[in-house]
Amino acid sequence: MATQIKYISFNNDKNIDELLYNIDQFEFRLKVLKIELKFCKFLIEANIFKPNVMNLFERLTTYDKKIDSYLNTIEDQLDDLTNHSNQIANKIECDNLDCDVFFIEKQDNLELRTYNLILELVEFKSLLVQYLQSTIKKI
Repeated sequence: MATQIKYISFNNDKNIDELLYNIDQFEFRLKVLKIELKFCKFLIEANIFKPNVMNLFERLTTYDKKIDSYLNTIEDQLDDLTNHSNQIANKIECDNLDCDVFFIEKQDNLELRTYNLILELVEFKSLLVQYLQSTIKKI
């Protein structure tokens, strides 16, 4: 994966529904990646690999542990997104600029963290799939 798109926030002029929509989009993408990682974990644990692949067990174990770590990270990030989504209703009660800025900065930071996590997961998944492709037996 050569080119990465840089995250840019356009949240300053968004209303609450638009901010919540962004959160929903990130939650959806993380949930899809979680399902894909669980499937990769299933493949790793299956008896479908070519015989005599050098360091197969070690590499699969490393990938398996990394998947577990990512699954935990995804859960934590989903919790943060849900919490922010619940708190964002308080933005309605903001009657000053400082309050608005606080919510927008929090949203931006959360979106940036989630965006970077998604990029990292996509890169990891790509490497894993390439490795699995090279080691799984053809029937």
